[in-house]
Amino acid sequence: EKKDISDQMWTFPTEDVDETDDHPIYQPEEASLDSDVELGPLERIEGYWSLTTPLDRCYFMRDFLDIAKSVGYETTVNSLFPILQDIQYDNDAGVRNIVLSQLPDVSDFLLETEEDGGYLHIVSTIIPHIRASIKDISAEIRQSAMDALIDVAKLIKNEDLNEHIFSILYDLTSDEKHEEHHVESATLLNELAPILGYDICSTSGIELYIKLEKSSHFRVRKAVASNIENICSVLGPDKTKETILPLFTGLCEDSIWGVRKACAESLVVISTYMDSETRNSRLVTIFKGLIQDKSRWVRSAAFQALGHFISTFEGDNLDSFLFESYLDMAVETKEFGNDNVYSCAYNFPAVLHTIGAERWDELSEVYSTLVSNEAVKVRRSLSFSLHVIADILGQEVVEESLISTFDIFLKDLSEVRIGVITNLAQFLKILCPETRSKYLNIIKDIAESEDWRFRRLITLQLHELSKLYEPEFVFSTIIPSIFCLIRDDVAAVRAGLYNTIGLILADFDTTLGGTTEGKQELLDNIKSMAFDKPYKHRITFTKLCIGTYDQLSTNLYETEFLLPLLKLASDKVPNVRACVAKALATLNNAEYYADDERITEKLEELQKDSDRDVVLLSGGTWVKTPKEVPTACDEE
Repeated sequence: EKKDISDQMWTFPTEDVDETDDHPIYQPEEASLDSDVELGPLERIEGYWSLTTPLDRCYFMRDFLDIAKSVGYETTVNSLFPILQDIQYDNDAGVRNIVLSQLPDVSDFLLETEEDGGYLHIVSTIIPHIRASIKDISAEIRQSAMDALIDVAKLIKNEDLNEHIFSILYDLTSDEKHEEHHVESATLLNELAPILGYDICSTSGIELYIKLEKSSHFRVRKAVASNIENICSVLGPDKTKETILPLFTGLCEDSIWGVRKACAESLVVISTYMDSETRNSRLVTIFKGLIQDKSRWVRSAAFQALGHFISTFEGDNLDSFLFESYLDMAVETKEFGNDNVYSCAYNFPAVLHTIGAERWDELSEVYSTLVSNEAVKVRRSLSFSLHVIADILGQEVVEESLISTFDIFLKDLSEVRIGVITNLAQFLKILCPETRSKYLNIIKDIAESEDWRFRRLITLQLHELSKLYEPEFVFSTIIPSIFCLIRDDVAAVRAGLYNTIGLILADFDTTLGGTTEGKQELLDNIKSMAFDKPYKHRITFTKLCIGTYDQLSTNLYETEFLLPLLKLASDKVPNVRACVAKALATLNNAEYYADDERITEKLEELQKDSDRDVVLLSGGTWVKTPKEVPTACDEE
């Protein structure tokens, strides 16, 4: 039986087959080490300085964490830690970086093995190493040091945060010549704010922000404007208004347009943490200044933030200037460009939610303009959000105003059509039954689409769709679609039904009115897959056995799924047996089937199989024999 390779042509993961990496693994040259002497892991680390090739040194230092765990706590702090200082001055950035990236995990290891002593070594050895590396000449090393600091800071006691963590941020600003250090200090303050807490952020943190905000380097001021979200969250509305807002207001009037642009991009963050009165007064004034800025880039950034900015207001409190500016942005493409029009479309649901469905008449014309926009990304955004807008407007307005848009998107380019198909069930749910019934053929058309991505999307919604229609429609349209999709040539499409079919079968006893004829027809169709000639159908059946065992009654599952599954344990194709082994192992771990002798016996048989994958998936131990045995990945 030939192995079908079509499943391997897609990006989605398909069958459960072990993959091997055929690329050669780097091994250090024999000349690098004395091959006649067997060195332990610690000795290899201690002797790595004798290796002249940086790649050789990286090869050994990549196991720094594993070696620390293997030699234990005492040897790590006594023998490995002294090497850290030497590593810090290695002339190759790759060597320094590979060790630096392991320090957070090494810190976890220290605390797990010796809490008190480990903590002392973190603050006395690891943090000083990070402190030195954070000023490294290499940008890559500095970034790794920043990442390590954020992770290690989570392990530091509150009373030690100021001395061991925040002091590093202040040290970065000690030298005015190194502009990049000041930028990194602003970034770190924002990233570390949740860890540092209110007390440090509201005192030392604000002092540092003030210092950075007055920097002569515009990139530093820009970094301050861009890195305020977390500290605003920690400070809360009152303290943010008292401390951060004055700094932000000053930056909005900066002489460099790049700083003002960063402020426009951060306006939403500030607005989120402001009270309604301040938002409607000071922030609206700031926005008016940004939207009328002399720099086109600042104006563009302000308009792109406008929709999200509006969403932070409370309905009727929305300033009319903001709303009118938003309406203008949707139609004035020459002034604002497609990027801003896209932003208008992207934020449309948030704006509608803010002003309320009762003001739809004020937005409907703009919405129609956006729907007919020539830019694909604008229409695509609206297509993906159509169900959200429909949910806000309600059934009556949707059937009056949005049905035509839905029909337009269904006939649009694939990049646009995918949006309404992704959320088809959610949109149809809002329609009345009579209108909804007109779209039954759409379900069938999508299930038969040439685009496998569309077919997969419909499989993921079939259960929800089946609950929207009367039983006769389910039997006439949805069930036949399942018959085709479960045997689809693309594994990703079939996979969409693994956890769906059991739910639909269970509905036959409830929402589908207890009809036995349609239920048995579906069961017979599924069961027949266990005996189909194409082996991929038999594999699909094993996957369905995994997806349905906890969704169906015990008697139904045993008759229609378990018994055929047990027979497949002797299938001639290794791939099938491997999938059966996985299915039976899953059932064996389930509470109800844990003591089932039939399953246990089959697993024991599979553990003696001639195929490695089958043995391992069934819980056995593979013993390699001299004779080469084909694996489950090979053709039968």
